[in-house]
Amino acid sequence: MQKVPFKYGEIVTGEYFTNRESEIKRLHNNFYSLQNTIIISPRRYGKSSLIKEACSHFNEKDYVICNMDLMGTYNPEMFFNKFATAVIKSTSSRLEDFTRTIKNLFSSAKLSFNPGIEGGPTIELGLSFIEQNTEYLINIAQHVSETKKKKIIFCIDEFQNISKFKESENLQGMLRASWQGHNDVCYVLFGSKYSKSKICLFISLETPFLLKKLNPISYWITFKMHL
Repeated sequence: MQKVPFKYGEIVTGEYFTNRESEIKRLHNNFYSLQNTIIISPRRYGKSSLIKEACSHFNEKDYVICNMDLMGTYNPEMFFNKFATAVIKSTSSRLEDFTRTIKNLFSSAKLSFNPGIEGGPTIELGLSFIEQNTEYLINIAQHVSETKKKKIIFCIDEFQNISKFKESENLQGMLRASWQGHNDVCYVLFGSKYSKSKICLFISLETPFLLKKLNPISYWITFKMHL
C-alpha cells in the first residue's frame, strides 16, 4: 500500500504546501510594513493554508502573530469576545500573564473566565460591557501592542461572516475608521466569496473594506514523489 503524497480538504503547511512564493513574499512585506491586507477567493483556493504558511516563516523580532476564525460567529458579542481573547493570548507567554493582562485591561468588566479544554483559555466580557465599550474593544489590539511593545499581525479568517451581523455596516465602518489609524497593528482579513449572497463586504465597493483578490495559480510546479 502506498501513502498518498497530498492532503485534501484541510489546512496544510510545510511539505504539503507548494507554490504561492510570490504571494508569501508579498504577505511578508505587508507584515513587516504593517500594511492592512484583504484576501478574497472562492473556497478551496488555499487562503487559510497560504496565511498559515506565510505566518510560520515570518520570524521578525518584536512581531507577534494573532489568529482568529469567525466561523460560527453570529453577533458582535461573540466577535468581541473572540477578538479580545485572541489578541491577549497571542501576546501572553504564560497563563499568569494572560490573567494579569485581562485584569489590567478590563478592570470594570464583569468577566467570565473559561479555562477551556482545547486552544487554551477564553474570556467572556458580557453584552452590557461590550455595548458600552465598543470603541475601546475595537482599539484593544493597538493598546496591547503599545503596552507589550510588540507589533501585532492580526489574521482574521472567514471575515465575510461579519456581514451577517445586525447593523453590520455600522460595525464595519467603526472597525475601518479605527484600524486604519493603528500604527503597531496590521489586519489581514480573508474569506470566501458567496455567489448567492446579496450582501458581501468583500464584493461591494460601497462597503468600508477594500478588496484584494487571490487568483488561481497560472502554472504548475513539477511534483516528484520519492519511492
